Amino acid sequence: LGSGQTYTLSRDTAAGDDDTAAEDDLDISADITIEGNGSTVQRDTSLTCNMNYSNNVGEFRIFHVLNSSAKLTLKDLTVRNGCADGISGGGIFNGDGTVNIQNSTISGNTADYGGGIYNYDGTLTIQSSTISGNTANEYGGGIDNVYGIVSIQSSTISGNAATYIGGGIYNRNYGTLTIQSSTISGNTAGSDGGGISNYQGTVTITNSTISGNTAGSFEGGGGGISNYQGTVTITNSTISGNNVVNTYGGGIDNYDGTVNASFVTIANNTAGNQ
Repeated sequence: LGSGQTYTLSRDTAAGDDDTAAEDDLDISADITIEGNGSTVQRDTSLTCNMNYSNNVGEFRIFHVLNSSAKLTLKDLTVRNGCADGISGGGIFNGDGTVNIQNSTISGNTADYGGGIYNYDGTLTIQSSTISGNTANEYGGGIDNVYGIVSIQSSTISGNAATYIGGGIYNRNYGTLTIQSSTISGNTAGSDGGGISNYQGTVTITNSTISGNTAGSFEGGGGGISNYQGTVTITNSTISGNNVVNTYGGGIDNYDGTVNASFVTIANNTAGNQ
């Protein structure tokens, strides 16, 4: 793409998803690499996003990775203002394909599940990138990983919000999440896992910081991390300044799961209950 340009998507004349690239989102069915050169791909900012669980004209995500043979690589690109109302993945939806995000930003996107990125059963790798300011009506403000594999390296997941579970990241249904040398901060969930919520999945965190996240305004727990029937392994990391408003586990809430922590600082977290 041209250096520092803004590419605006606005073609959407019929409600619902289109998988033929005739309109709305950009559909990926092959091996595609986009060299962004500091540019932005966005949904037209003049289009409304009502988020009423009904996909209306003008409401569409940015990228849709269609199948297992599809591979999308984004380099030095911003993906912004996607709106997946009634569906998943405001910025990117990856069914069972492969997505690599390098030196890029996924921000200001909205969906029911996976405000920034929805990774259903695919492979998602994020390197030296930022996932910020995304919103989910339900789960996974920044990222919702259902059955897939997610690897995050030297990146920031910040300022995302979910109405219910996983403000920053929701890893669930036996999904695998690996976080290395990254920061998860300032995310919010109304229920479980302000920073990260893990439900029956496997999470490995190394040399990272989980800080300033908030959860449990009406139920749930785990300001920094919520772990339910899953396994979380944390090494050489810091969990600090997280908060649960009304319930349990300012830093970590572990329910019927396993948490292994080595050389970890857990400090200055608060909880409304205990």
